[in-house]
Amino acid sequence: MTDKPKNSITSISHNGKNKAVGNPPDYFTDDLKEIWQEIKNNAINGVFFKSDRLILESICHLVDLMRTPGEEMTAEHHEVLINCLDKCGMTPESRQRLGL
Repeated sequence: MTDKPKNSITSISHNGKNKAVGNPPDYFTDDLKEIWQEIKNNAINGVFFKSDRLILESICHLVDLMRTPGEEMTAEHHEVLINCLDKCGMTPESRQRLGL
């Protein structure tokens, strides 16, 4: 079994300083932490930096809302989620714009 290549999201340096997005916030529940890792692992390498923590945090909360039985995912929530994912290169259209 081969090791998976290290995701550059967790290893990119910028100007010699580590600017990786890092671990999920301490207040996150276990479910939110799993979503954080899922999004990081599925993102295009090099997308998320420390400065993107707030948008990643927002994505996590919206995905958690979407997956929680009995919670209502409104059209506005869905629109915000798609918008956040689009800004992070995580939709087919955004990848096409990036030439991927």
